[in-house]
Amino acid sequence: SDIQANAISVLDSTSLQTIKEIGIYPKQTSSRYGWTEQMVLWQNKVTVACYEGKILMIQPITLDTNQIMADSGSQNMVVDGYNRLWVMASVNGISSLSCFGENLKLEKKISFPKNYGLSRLAISPEKDQLYFIGQNQVQSLSIESTVYSDRTTVFDKAKNCYGIGIDPRNGWLYVADAQDYVSNGTVYVLNRNGKLINTIQT
Repeated sequence: SDIQANAISVLDSTSLQTIKEIGIYPKQTSSRYGWTEQMVLWQNKVTVACYEGKILMIQPITLDTNQIMADSGSQNMVVDGYNRLWVMASVNGISSLSCFGENLKLEKKISFPKNYGLSRLAISPEKDQLYFIGQNQVQSLSIESTVYSDRTTVFDKAKNCYGIGIDPRNGWLYVADAQDYVSNGTVYVLNRNGKLINTIQT
């Protein structure tokens, strides 16, 4: 993806030559048109979060496309244990988590309070627990939940919580602290029980 290109480029993995460019929007509809974020494999299709509020699905052999509507500010996605697609959206202080079933229909949507600061999205190795950043904390939410108030705080020691990642082999949680964006950063490593086991300067 290329935030400026208004297209997804398909590359030959051997030569890295562009095979095809898939346009995101046929015409400019806002200042965010064509802005693409994370991709995941879902329903055997390359699934792309489009910031303007669409989820683009690309058949990887024929390169045919279809799309489903999502919230504006769509950025991060994960696939849960029921093969449902979770989409995190956040724009202008409005944030949500939307869950789409295998039939591509919206099954549920969890809305967050205004200016909640929702960002990033990860899932546990068992694919039953969502992890995200909210209010400068790493928080978690069961995929069975329907309201944001079900969330629990996993880690709140970062000065500027910026990124998260989960090792799918052991469930360890990595939390990136950007500090003040000028100083060197910190990565905190927590085990599955939420215990801090390592701190890495970056």
